[in-house]
Amino acid sequence: MKTTDSDTLHRLVKLDLDTGNAVTLGEALKRFEGYRLGVIIGNSAASNPVQQTALLTIVNTARRAFLGGVTVAGELDAELVVPLRLGRTLKDAVENLGGTCVDRIADTEPVILVGEAKSCHEHPFAISTTFQGWRGGIVPAKSPDRLAEGWGITPAGVLSGALAVYEAFRFVRRDGPAVGHRSINLSLWSPSSDGRPMTELPSELWIGGLGHLGQAFLWTLATLPYSDPAELRLLVQDFDRVTKSSISTSVLMDDTHVGQRKTRAVAEWLEQIGFQTTICERRFDEKMHIGIHDPRVFVACFDNAIARRAIEQPNFEAVVEAGLGANAATFQALRLHTFPGPREATALWPRDRNDGPTTDEQPAYEALRRQGMDTCGVTLLAQKAVGAPFVGCVAAAFMVAETIKLVMGGPIRSVIDLDLRAPRALDSCINKVINPRNPGYVQIHSPLSTLSAS
Repeated sequence: MKTTDSDTLHRLVKLDLDTGNAVTLGEALKRFEGYRLGVIIGNSAASNPVQQTALLTIVNTARRAFLGGVTVAGELDAELVVPLRLGRTLKDAVENLGGTCVDRIADTEPVILVGEAKSCHEHPFAISTTFQGWRGGIVPAKSPDRLAEGWGITPAGVLSGALAVYEAFRFVRRDGPAVGHRSINLSLWSPSSDGRPMTELPSELWIGGLGHLGQAFLWTLATLPYSDPAELRLLVQDFDRVTKSSISTSVLMDDTHVGQRKTRAVAEWLEQIGFQTTICERRFDEKMHIGIHDPRVFVACFDNAIARRAIEQPNFEAVVEAGLGANAATFQALRLHTFPGPREATALWPRDRNDGPTTDEQPAYEALRRQGMDTCGVTLLAQKAVGAPFVGCVAAAFMVAETIKLVMGGPIRSVIDLDLRAPRALDSCINKVINPRNPGYVQIHSPLSTLSAS
């Protein structure tokens, strides 16, 4: 058995420990190391920023969940047009993200298609990503239900790619007969609308929490078509360091970052793209205040109620907040809020609320005790959240969309409730309270703001 502690445990492998599907950690790891995924990008899709974003989100999230590897085939010599610093071509980007480029995907592997459908009847599972405007989704590979794909925004690519990985993950987990046979599409603008082309983007944001959700937010933000990345000023806040465990959910990090301060590792990644960054290395609490030159829009990516209760205290012009489910039963779920809203943060997260994730009574934890791990170590391990990077990217797509709508004057939602097991049951309502006076924005000059499928 491989040794572990709370700083090295893979957050998604923990799913098998908490459900009792694995009696030991070694058994759980072996199962995840058997998960493999294939991805194919079509010729026309290979030069489309939305489709490129979907592909790169698939590779970035899937390689952290499918530990047997992610292989990619298709038109990979296309120039990388998404503004991520991952190389000159799609092939460079895929390899830099941990994928393996191949000429052909093995027939035994489940496959995700990005772009036009290929003949894939030999694969045990085949779905396609699809998009239109602010809408992203997935369809069975042979389905006629693809969205129009006439124009789109890159966060819709993040959404479609993350949904595809979630569906593929359910397939390898044998999680229900409908997996791979359902069509899903969700709008980042409003439930019944594809939205309108982007005209402005945020010019400054304060991001609190640089773990799972915070990094997914920044990944999505970095795909946006800033004509000059230096027009975006980011204040990034966290007090923690990168651990081996956090890499399993943190889409900007790899093994080389272990031990570094999250603020500094993230700031370095952002500055390579060209964004301006300022770091804050302290906990966010009720004593935080806004300096005269600080961003007025706050993006809260916290995993605890203590920080969430304080997000309205500094009197930001607007706050976009989201949280993810933390245990085996809820890890596929997310909830987003915007503030000011119909309810205050202190009412949503009362002081007596308990956010603790799971139990340490399953067989795998008992096995760790028998092998000599002390009770405190087992408890810390059991209290770590189950996390899936593809769920974080779904949430991040919605969060980035809300920050864009703040500066565009789009419909802001006060709450979004979504469980990926039943995405059609998404519940949301419009925020009639929020009215930011000066959110800070820049005009879009790049043609990437409205994208043709060709």
